[in-house]
Amino acid sequence: MIMAALVSYGFALNIARPLQQRNGALPVIWRAQMVALVLTAPLGVPHVIAAHWRPDSMVALLALGVLGTGVAHVVMSVAAGRLGATRASGTTFLIPAVALVLGVVVRGETVSLLSVGGSVMCVGGAWLMRRAQNPREEAGAGELQIRQSSSESQIGPPILKRASQFLNSDT
Repeated sequence: MIMAALVSYGFALNIARPLQQRNGALPVIWRAQMVALVLTAPLGVPHVIAAHWRPDSMVALLALGVLGTGVAHVVMSVAAGRLGATRASGTTFLIPAVALVLGVVVRGETVSLLSVGGSVMCVGGAWLMRRAQNPREEAGAGELQIRQSSSESQIGPPILKRASQFLNSDT
């Protein structure tokens, strides 16, 4: 499942960049979230109906959905449009370290040395990605123009073109 999620993130970020640059982050994310809702709602509806809801759990769920998912996807889409898919995905390397710190500070959890080492490796990976030179800086003006025009004219395989057409539809 982890590999499927990683492949999905790779596709999503590479599709998001041209779409976000052309349409803006919010329309792209709105349509992607609607597709996700249609695909996943049938799996969760029976559990939602059977659940015993309390106001505090409902507020926590709404905060997690709006802030943890909605705002995070908009920020990631904007980053993909401005920085490129590779550099934008580097921010996900910070999640384990932030989760570890929040677990210790907010919940008083104890962590193993292996967890700290893994978080240090993740932050190190983000740092290495940040240090990597931007290919646009290396390229001459003519090469940059050729790269931009060829990447703008081709989104990718037919399935990606269909996905971008669906996300760009006005309906």
